[in-house]
Amino acid sequence: MGLFLKVAMCTDFYSSTGGIRTHIDLLSDTLVNSGHEVTIISKGVEGASRERVKSVGLPLLSRSSVLPPNPAHLREILRDGDFDIIHAHHAFTPTPLFSILLANELETPTVLTNHSVSFAYDYTPFWQPLAKFFYPYKELINSVDRVIAVSEAAAIFIGHFASEEKISVIPNPVHEDYFETGETDSRNRPSRGKTVLYVGRLSREKGVHKLPSILKTVSEEFSDVQLVIAGSGYLSKFIDLTARLNGIRNKVQMLGKVSREGSLPSLYERADAVVVPSLREAFSITLLEAMASGCPVVASRVGGMKEIIKDGHSGVLVGGKTSDFADALLRVLSDPSLSKELGWNARKVASKCRPRKIAEQVEEVYRDVAASRNTSP
Repeated sequence: MGLFLKVAMCTDFYSSTGGIRTHIDLLSDTLVNSGHEVTIISKGVEGASRERVKSVGLPLLSRSSVLPPNPAHLREILRDGDFDIIHAHHAFTPTPLFSILLANELETPTVLTNHSVSFAYDYTPFWQPLAKFFYPYKELINSVDRVIAVSEAAAIFIGHFASEEKISVIPNPVHEDYFETGETDSRNRPSRGKTVLYVGRLSREKGVHKLPSILKTVSEEFSDVQLVIAGSGYLSKFIDLTARLNGIRNKVQMLGKVSREGSLPSLYERADAVVVPSLREAFSITLLEAMASGCPVVASRVGGMKEIIKDGHSGVLVGGKTSDFADALLRVLSDPSLSKELGWNARKVASKCRPRKIAEQVEEVYRDVAASRNTSP
């Protein structure tokens, strides 16, 4: 195996914008810039165009993440690609799992990144017997050479299925563009109203059903506050209706999906605070982007987010009540000095997740895997 590696990134989450796709794009681009060759393999990406990274779509009628890939097509791609490393992303959907099976057949070194946590992820009495029940799945996960978890929370969760000695924690990368925003210190200007930003999927696990109630309370103190929502999902109509019932629909801007490569950095730059009310979260890309932008964050004290944020220093962590979020936002919005301090410290924390730093850690895992395979009897 030479200095530069041929890597296959296998995922079911490349057909739509999201945290896993962002992670894969940033990691792939950085690896390619370092001289490696990367192929992205996923369902529903026919015709996708990526500079320096080849995207290979698997022919399916649906882009659903729960439907299996075409095994024959996947086998052909992995066999003909002659890859040094097969890197599966996400431990619970078909394409990465099929990729691990085929990698074992091809005797290709494998790495798995776990991007998620489930409910009660750290409650061993529940997951230990369940893992035994799903013994074949556990055996498959344990067959990979190394497991990367994007947070300690994600490591605990995948640790119910994989050997602890195989697991390394390497966080998500955050795009360099976000470090360029917020330099003008345009936040907290008295001449404009306050803006609270939410970025992400509009689904229950993201806690977005709380947003109208949070805004209602905040608007009683700041009558000109605006909630900007960048994202789409099945709860969009619920948010619209609840905002109308609370008499605050005129204070809510629903932008739909916003490109991370386009106008999203400017949204962070204009925001006075970012709210992340997730019910569970392995490691929020939105959280990292906001922190890199120097924007104060109010987030749930769950999963990987409580690992990233030091409460009161690089952000504010709260419990699950809407009143907790509203109180924290009021504190941040009404105190320019606190807001500036939180943003400054957050940017320093996020700098540890620049793409080059994350890619170097992943490269080290790749080389360890390759070396251990070469020295195996």
